[in-house]
Amino acid sequence: MGILVLGLGITGRAVAKYFLSRGKRVYGLDDKKDSRDIKGLILVKAVPADTSLIVVSPGIPLDHPALQKGIAVTGEAELALQLFKKREWMGITGTNGKTTVALFMEHLFKEAGILAKALGNIGTPLLSHRSPHGEVIIAELSSYQLETLKTRRLKAAVILNITPDHLDRYGQMESYAAVKVRIADCMEPGGRVIVYQKTYKEWRELFKDRLVITYGFEPDADLFYEKGNLFYQGRKELFLGLPPTHDVENWMAAFLLGKEWGIGESVFLKALATFQKPRHRIEKVAVIKGVSFFDDSKGTNIDATIRAVESMQGRVVLIVGGVHKGFSYKSWQEAFHGRVKGICVIGESAPIIEKDLQERFSIVRCVSMAEAVKQAATWAKAEECVLLSPGCASFDMFKDYAHRGEEFKRCVQNLR
Repeated sequence: MGILVLGLGITGRAVAKYFLSRGKRVYGLDDKKDSRDIKGLILVKAVPADTSLIVVSPGIPLDHPALQKGIAVTGEAELALQLFKKREWMGITGTNGKTTVALFMEHLFKEAGILAKALGNIGTPLLSHRSPHGEVIIAELSSYQLETLKTRRLKAAVILNITPDHLDRYGQMESYAAVKVRIADCMEPGGRVIVYQKTYKEWRELFKDRLVITYGFEPDADLFYEKGNLFYQGRKELFLGLPPTHDVENWMAAFLLGKEWGIGESVFLKALATFQKPRHRIEKVAVIKGVSFFDDSKGTNIDATIRAVESMQGRVVLIVGGVHKGFSYKSWQEAFHGRVKGICVIGESAPIIEKDLQERFSIVRCVSMAEAVKQAATWAKAEECVLLSPGCASFDMFKDYAHRGEEFKRCVQNLR
């Protein structure tokens, strides 16, 4: 019997190599990618008759025609949960902040002397890592990966936030939110999922009788932030000394995740002081003639762009656009009021963004990143900012968000 890997991107390739290394017959089906370099992989154009299992890659929707044949379907993350039984598992999901929290948790565990590795949606497939016994697997999980997740293996998990994203796939926010909440069904028996308080209140009906720990900025949260202090169930835990930004939300989630492994205040604060945030996340890349340039190429949805704009000091010239995900950009009107002085739009979503925002903002449609950067630089004055925070996916013009961010940096350096 054979295993069909549907989708041969980075995750599909890892799945194929995993099963081939164990002597399985593996088929690969992908109209857009050629994986002839994987020795032993049998490339096909349709589902072979002897297929007993289909492993669907995250980018493939579950209504794909190849999945309508009564054959068992699973995903790479679910396979890893089933296969790596002698590991401790942590799950991290949410619209924004997943990678930052996953990398911080890896850093925190290192400070605490605990073997751990961040994997999954962060960029390294779970099945491509040879996880030693006793290692904590920190799994960053996208909504796509959660669609096929069901094994109750997570010792701890967090839902950081749920804001509009991937509506081109899910159609409506309720469907997207329901997929995110699936992570709560993968907890070990008796396990409680950590949820940002605002998210829990908005989607409370989806959690039903699931066990939840909340964190946020209101006193009824289990972990409550006030004036730099964290209070856990009414008792003061530690002083962060940071303003109530989206980063504080991330550190609160990380603090609660660390508590599940007994990590205390001193280790947490040491890790926080030495942690370097990942690239392309509100990364300051240059100051030219008094104008600060920021790369937030990882800001690929509506809420991420709003948060990036709110974090800027001074007025902002914004570069947005890319692959449209099916949502309206009109919420940016109020969010950007008084903060954004001009907008450069690029990519396939440019006409939609322009239509939604043109009554409130000066907008210029640009055909390339270089043109957008030059236009933004002419608008921005000393003490102001140029911010790339696209609010869209990158695949219309770039290989991925990192490629987009590096191109932005190159164009900014060319201004010199």
